[in-house]
Parts: sequence; structure tokens; C-alpha cells
Amino acid sequence: MRRGCSAIGLSLILTVATICGAEAWGGKPRVPRELYQQLLAAQVACDTADEALFGNMQLAGDMFAKFCRTRGFPKTSREIALARRGLYPIANTNPYAKDQLMAREVETHFPEAKTQAEIETDFGLSDPEVDQFQQFPPQSWQSVPGSLIIVQNERDMFVVWAAGIDGKPLRDKNKRIRLVVVHPLHH
Repeated sequence: MRRGCSAIGLSLILTVATICGAEAWGGKPRVPRELYQQLLAAQVACDTADEALFGNMQLAGDMFAKFCRTRGFPKTSREIALARRGLYPIANTNPYAKDQLMAREVETHFPEAKTQAEIETDFGLSDPEVDQFQQFPPQSWQSVPGSLIIVQNERDMFVVWAAGIDGKPLRDKNKRIRLVVVHPLHH
């Protein structure tokens, strides 16, 4: 498994293997055709959901950039709540909830949790810091799968990250964090 699907993907494999009753044969694991097909379907569903989540990140970036260009960066709790209101419809289209097996796994690992749409402020946010985030995201970057989080510096840029199926920042096939970086006043 690759990208954000690895942690829960392993859980999916074990679940499917248990359900299918995979047996050892001649000292080597024998994977029934149905199990292989289910594993492949789970990987395809997870990859598809990851791409849809990245699309949600881009939509959130576009929406927040428009907000910043028309109203400025939100600074007060009232302004942040107003900007966040536009994120909820995007976050509520959580791509991990569309596949029954993934939805069940998310519910198992994140019971009673709802997809989040948050706006945080990091006054030191800069392009070099974003480069660091792509390799070493902050420990605090964890949320319910499908959640969208915008980190802004209240001046000239913001970054959108999203929680993958494992609750950690979505990653690409090279294991780099997938971010949408926007300088809204430069457009």
C-alpha cells in the first residue's frame, strides 16, 4: 500500500484476510482470488479517495483565496467563523465515506468523530517553512480522515492540508506531504 492508505490499509488487509479465511499452503500464504480482488478494489478505492481529497484541498484553497482577496485574511474569531463556513460543504464531501469498507474502517479508528474544517494561524508561515512541512509535518497535524485544515499567516500566504485515511497529512506516491500553497494577493 502507498500514500496515506498504509496504516488503515494494513488493517483492511487483515480484515479482508480474516473474512476470507486465507490459509497457508505448502509453507506459503495462498491468497484466494476473491481476497486478491478485494485487496485490489480497496487499494483502488483508497487511491481514488486520496485524489478526490486533493481535489477538495484545491477547492478549499480557491474558496479561501477568494475570501482573502475580497475581505482580507481573517483575523478575528468572527471573520474566521465566516471563512470556515465556506469550508464545511467541501469537507462534508468526505471521499473516505463513499466506500463502505473505508467508511467502516474510519468509523472504527475514529469513533464519534466528524470531518473537520479548520482555519489556524501560524504567523511564521513562509515558503521555506512549507518546504519543511512537506517532509516533516508538525506532530499536531492529525485529524479525522477527510478533514481540511487551512494554516494562514494573516499577511500574504496560506497552506491547505488534509487528513488522509490514517488521520495524518495526505501524502503523494513519493511520501511527501500534499499541500496546496496559495499567495492570494499575488493573483
